[in-house]
Amino acid sequence: MAPKNFVVVTLLVDLAVTVVGTSCNPGYKIRPTLTALACSSMKVDDANLCPACCMKDTTKCGGLSSISCATGKYTLSSTTWRNTAATDANKNTNCCVDVATCSMATVPAGYKLKSGVANTKCTGSASSCLAPVSTCFEKDVLKCGGLSSPTCASGKYKGYSTAWQNTAATDANKNTNCCVDVATCSMATVPAGYKLKSGVATTKCTGSASTCLQALCFEKDVLKCGGLTSITCASGKYKGYSTAWKNTAATDANKNVSCCADKATCSSATVSSGYKMKDNVASTLCSSDAASCATSTCIELDVLKCGGLAFPICASLFYNEKALWVASTTQATKDTWNNRAATNANKNTNCCTLAGTCAAFSAYGTSGGSQRLQLGASIFLAVSAGMWVT
Repeated sequence: MAPKNFVVVTLLVDLAVTVVGTSCNPGYKIRPTLTALACSSMKVDDANLCPACCMKDTTKCGGLSSISCATGKYTLSSTTWRNTAATDANKNTNCCVDVATCSMATVPAGYKLKSGVANTKCTGSASSCLAPVSTCFEKDVLKCGGLSSPTCASGKYKGYSTAWQNTAATDANKNTNCCVDVATCSMATVPAGYKLKSGVATTKCTGSASTCLQALCFEKDVLKCGGLTSITCASGKYKGYSTAWKNTAATDANKNVSCCADKATCSSATVSSGYKMKDNVASTLCSSDAASCATSTCIELDVLKCGGLAFPICASLFYNEKALWVASTTQATKDTWNNRAATNANKNTNCCTLAGTCAAFSAYGTSGGSQRLQLGASIFLAVSAGMWVT
């Protein structure tokens, strides 16, 4: 047989990524030297993930410090303000804007603008005119919210909503105009497993429907699971707890059947990414439904996946994706990383992702559209494959 030779073929893969133009955050600019600087993830379309690439722009208000405004002026924090052109010499003028006046503020419910304060200056934006409210406003004695508490007749109560506070009234008629009918038991929501008591439909509560106390209006419904007591379930069954279960039809005679459901087994459990089902537990009973199949009973960390291993320690220009997850991170994104194949020996490689370079971030921000991005040290990824030939 002729000797075999091993030939290495290198394939250069051009990695194209479609993105939407971006730049540094307002008040910042790209650093003049980007060598060896990287973002904190592979994404180069988000300045918040590329803080090392940017520096304060001292030609904009957002990049200047120690701004001191004259009386009647203040600094903002908006994007427009941060990008406003200024220098250290003129910052106390260019970066300072007029404070709001009382006439610009929203009148709180039950109040009115004080006389003669329309042009009175607040300390900042219009919202600052409410701190304290007495700067610009006073109680409006022609509204329920501006009057002292009314004395309501039996079956009436004092409101509290914004609409109520702005209801027209005077001190003479407040006990009528500012008092509303209390709710009756028939207006309240019946709790699961309960029913309205007989003869209380028109019974008055103390205020809105939320004040209709359970003891006043409702009693346990013995024709529902939630209204029955001493339910004893057979082995492999469990007593429910959901709203639907509480409203399930049953009697004292059949409650131990109608109000008991089969316990779930571990095979019904949801295996989260980064976990796996324990060996030989598929038929193991959980304490109740599938949601009760606790991790300790049915599931264990999968030490052959990134999500089942301790955090990796990533080399320079690489990052741990999990460390950047926030509330808005999609479950699909988490699942992809959690299920990435790895071991304790190679997690610092397999569970680390190549970060985008600041050079790519800079090029991306100035292009304003789709382009080919440099994710690592090169725009090309070299993939080697071996082939035996004879």
